[in-house]
Amino acid sequence: MCESDNKSENNSTAHISVFEQRAYIKIQTIHGKTVPEIHAELNEVCGTDTVDRSTVQRWHQRFRDGRISIDNNPRSGRPSTVTQDNTNAAILATLLDED
Repeated sequence: MCESDNKSENNSTAHISVFEQRAYIKIQTIHGKTVPEIHAELNEVCGTDTVDRSTVQRWHQRFRDGRISIDNNPRSGRPSTVTQDNTNAAILATLLDED
């Protein structure tokens, strides 16, 4: 899922999702790379879309501690039931009722 931005092949930046960056952090952690090395490599490829260094540090530590999954942890509480479609429908209904 890379979308190159018309720069030269050697100096291009690409859109890499946070999830994909997390997978890269995991692989490089397994290879023994340090946080500054991983962050610099991500920054070289992702540019301004690079996750913060603190995020690299946090996931690097989790993988060093034995975490296997790159998925987010489940959140407590009731799942959100509000969607963009629900919100748009409610706004539209309200506007139509005002006439």
